[in-house]
Amino acid sequence: MKILLPILSGKETNKEFLKVACKSADEAVLVLVIDQDAMAGVFGFATNEIRRGNELIEELKGKIRKKRISVEDVVEWGNTARKIENIIQLKNADKVVLVEQENDYFKKLVEELKEKVKIPIETIKIEEEKKEITDENKSLENNVILRKIKASSKNEISENKEQSSIEKIRELIFGKKEK
Repeated sequence: MKILLPILSGKETNKEFLKVACKSADEAVLVLVIDQDAMAGVFGFATNEIRRGNELIEELKGKIRKKRISVEDVVEWGNTARKIENIIQLKNADKVVLVEQENDYFKKLVEELKEKVKIPIETIKIEEEKKEITDENKSLENNVILRKIKASSKNEISENKEQSSIEKIRELIFGKKEK
C-alpha cells in the first residue's frame, strides 16, 4: 500500500503517529506544500517554512526507512488541497494519513479532500508528550538555582572588594575621610 503523508502540523515525526500511519505501508510519499495564501503578508515566512519542512522531511525519511518502507518526497508551491489531490493522482496513492489538528483550516482541508478524492483520508490523533517531573529533574533544577545563587553571591563579594579597593585608593590620594 502506498500512503501519502502531507506535512502540515510539524508533528508528523511522532513515533506513535508513524507506527499507526505506516502500519500496512510498503511505500510512503511525503508531501510539503508551501501555500502562499495561508501565509499572506508574513515576510520571511516561506523561507522558514521551507527550511523547517526540509528538516522534517529528512527526519521522516530516516524514521520511515528504518521500517523498511521506501520513501520519496514532493515539495510543491500552491493551494494545499489542490496539490495533495494532484499528488494523490500522480503517485497513485492508496491512502492519505494526517496528524489530526484542532483548527478550522485543518477541518476544511480534510472536508475538501474527502469530497474530491476517492481514497481513504485517515486522521490520527497524537497525544502531546508530557514532561515527567522526576527526582533527577528536581535535583538538576535545584543545582541550577544553587549555581545562580553562588554566582550572584560571588558578584556581590567582588563588587564589595572593588568598592573597598576604590575607597583605599581615594584615601591614599585624598587622605582619610573623616566621618
